[in-house]
Amino acid sequence: MMTKSKTLPLQSLYPLKWDMSLPDGFEKVLVPKYPDCFRIIKASNGIGCLKVIQWPNEYAVSELQRSKEGGDLGDEYRQFKRGQTVLAFPINFPKGYGGQKKVRVWMEEFHKLPYITPYEDSLRSK
Repeated sequence: MMTKSKTLPLQSLYPLKWDMSLPDGFEKVLVPKYPDCFRIIKASNGIGCLKVIQWPNEYAVSELQRSKEGGDLGDEYRQFKRGQTVLAFPINFPKGYGGQKKVRVWMEEFHKLPYITPYEDSLRSK
């Protein structure tokens, strides 16, 4: 979902499989389980790639969104889901942390950024 072609080389996905919560042998598990969503294709250079064929909106929900959805938040959650509200969290620094002021200012700015799910189609987000 994060590339224009919605295609990534398998060799790029293998080192990231843990970070992306992909199972071992994901190319042999996910593609047969979700044939309407994924395909293995060969790129013009002959390298195997995973291509997203379609991405249902219900798949584009992060755990952060899901946890916000669980409460009785109503309009606040709808704004969060659309990237119109922030994802702030408490931060603390150890005593004597040298760059504390600089980092605190940066984190305050970061907290003001809208939350955008990493699973949403980036081309539709513009």
